[in-house]
Amino acid sequence: MDVFSIFYDFTYEAVRLVTGGNSTVEGKLWDDILGEDNGQQLTKNLRDYLLSIPREIYVYLPIPEITKNIPTPIILSKETSIVSFHDADQVPGGYNRTLLSPDNRLELGKVYIKQRMHGHASRRLENIGNKIAINNFKIILQQGITKSLFKQSKEYKAGLGLFGLFTHHQIKKLTIVSIDEGFEKPKTTTSELPLDLCRLLGSLDINWSDESINSSNEQNQLDKTIISALTKPIQLIEFSGEEATRVKAAITWCFDSYTVENQTLAFLQVCIGLEALLGDMTYNGNLTETLADRCAYLISNNIKGRRAIKKNFKELYEARSKLVHGNATELDSNQLGHLNWGKSILEFAIFKEIKHLDLGLA
Repeated sequence: MDVFSIFYDFTYEAVRLVTGGNSTVEGKLWDDILGEDNGQQLTKNLRDYLLSIPREIYVYLPIPEITKNIPTPIILSKETSIVSFHDADQVPGGYNRTLLSPDNRLELGKVYIKQRMHGHASRRLENIGNKIAINNFKIILQQGITKSLFKQSKEYKAGLGLFGLFTHHQIKKLTIVSIDEGFEKPKTTTSELPLDLCRLLGSLDINWSDESINSSNEQNQLDKTIISALTKPIQLIEFSGEEATRVKAAITWCFDSYTVENQTLAFLQVCIGLEALLGDMTYNGNLTETLADRCAYLISNNIKGRRAIKKNFKELYEARSKLVHGNATELDSNQLGHLNWGKSILEFAIFKEIKHLDLGLA
C-alpha cells in the first residue's frame, strides 16, 4: 500500500504540472497526458525517491488545547522536542491557512511534539513511521498525565453546531503532519488521527492548577519542569530491549484505555496492559495466579499489601473472564470499581518497571 501511495502522489503531481490542476483530462497516462519527456521524468523521480528511502523526516503531533504560552522549543532529546510557531515564516512546509481555503497543516500558536524519524512521509496511519511516532506520542502523554504534568478536563468544550445550537459532542479533527525537507520545497504530508485520540487531545492541557507547575511558569522555569517530567519517558522511547518493549506496550494499552468512551473496552485494554507488562510468553500455568503474584511483589513491600493486591487482582480477572466469554456485555458498578483500580495499578506498575530499567540515568 505504501508503494501505491507513493506512486499515486508522484503521478498526481506530474499530471497537475502538465494540466495546471484545473483541467479534467482523459486518456492514457503516458501517451495522451504526460507525453514521453514528462513520463520519463516521472519514472526517474519515482525511482530516485524509492531508492532514497529511508529518508529523514520530521513528524509533528498536536497538543492543541494548551491554554497558556509555553517556552519553545523545549529539547527533550536529539530526536524529540516540543515546539510551537508564532510567525507564519517559521512554519515548516509553509503556512497557507485562510478562512476561504483552510488546510490541515501546522497551525500558528499550537503546541506540537516534534520527532525526527527515518522512513518516508505517508498519508496512511498504518505506515510504520506514523505508527512509531504515534506510539511514542502516547508514551509521552501517558507518562505526562500520570506525573500530573498534563491534566484532562472532565468536560469537553461545546461546539457551535447546525442552526447555531451548541453541541457537546463535536470533536475537532486533528492530524499527524510529516515534513520531508529533502525536496527543493519542503513536502508536507498529513493524515487524520483516530477520533478517540482527537477527543482526548481536545481536553488535554498543562496542569496549571498544580502549584509547582504554576510557580515554575511564573519564574520562567517551565521548560525545566517539563524536561524533568519527561526525561525518563523519552529515554524509554529511545531504549531498546525486550523489557523496554514490554513496558512500552503496556503504556500504549494504558493510554488507549484513557481515550475510549466504551468502558468495557477500556476494562479489557487495562487487562491487556497488565498482561503485556507482567506476562510471560512461555508460561503455560495459571495466568491469573502468575500475574497476581508478579503484580503484588512488584508493587507492595509487605505481606498485608501483597495479600490485598492479589485478592483485588483475582476479582479483576474474574470480571475479565465474564466479559471475554460473553457472560456480560457492559460493566456493573462493582466492575467499574475494578476498572478504576486496574488503571491505577497498571499506572503504578509501569512507574515501578521504568524505575527498575537501566535507562542510563543517574
